[in-house]
Amino acid sequence: MQPATVRWLRIAQSGYFGLIFLLMAWYGWLAPPQVIPTSVVLLVLVGPLMFALRGVLYASTYTFAWVSMLALLYFTHGVVEGYSDATTRPYALTEVLLSVMLWSGAMLYTRKRSRELKAAKADSAEA
Repeated sequence: MQPATVRWLRIAQSGYFGLIFLLMAWYGWLAPPQVIPTSVVLLVLVGPLMFALRGVLYASTYTFAWVSMLALLYFTHGVVEGYSDATTRPYALTEVLLSVMLWSGAMLYTRKRSRELKAAKADSAEA
């Protein structure tokens, strides 16, 4: 992998693990929900991220392609929470930042890695 590809992979992974940590801390300790059980909120918010854990750890291009779409849901959640509740606005803005990191890193990693794989396939076909 080229250094630029690795850099985008690290940005995407930082956004991914940052989102997991932020959501667990936010809804687990910092500002737990009052009406809905904490376990349900964590299951709904962190659960979808757990489906991608293996692919993120092994730098799967396919996983990052669909995780980039998943990041848009967290971006939307952060914007809505930031607009609606002033007490949790710093957490929401952090969620927006981490989801943008995840989205941009995943998109650019997928793009660069697929081009690398295509070039390697073309080189092996010529040999």
